[in-house]
Amino acid sequence: MTRAESHAGALKGFHDKYYTPGNAILAISGDVTMEQATALAKKYFAAWKGGPLPAVKSAEVPSPAPAKVYLVDRPGSAQSNILAGGLSLRRSDPDYIALSVMNRVLGGGSAARLFSNLREDKGYTYGAYSRVTSDVYPGTFMAKH
Repeated sequence: MTRAESHAGALKGFHDKYYTPGNAILAISGDVTMEQATALAKKYFAAWKGGPLPAVKSAEVPSPAPAKVYLVDRPGSAQSNILAGGLSLRRSDPDYIALSVMNRVLGGGSAARLFSNLREDKGYTYGAYSRVTSDVYPGTFMAKH
């Protein structure tokens, strides 16, 4: 068996395992009624079968290590880039909505506190923002100037 055939077999195995009706979303848009869309979905996907998805075990997230500061000294540079961040929450976490609201207030745009304070009040930077990512797995929180 060639390497290409081996890769093709692995790809097919992955496809057969994960591309199943239980792990898919069908979206239809356009000038079509619900009845027409349902009939088309049944016509083209009724024979699509698949078993249950394998359970996915998330990796354990280690406890945060002590904070580290990295400084790159570049004499003559006109600008700096400062980032601070860490792990965030899963989207299913009960505190996710509160975290999203906090991020919007802290750094979600030009009316947020980071931007207001560091640009408007102090004149330190052109802009400062924060961002939260969350999904099935824990995301990240990052603030930057």
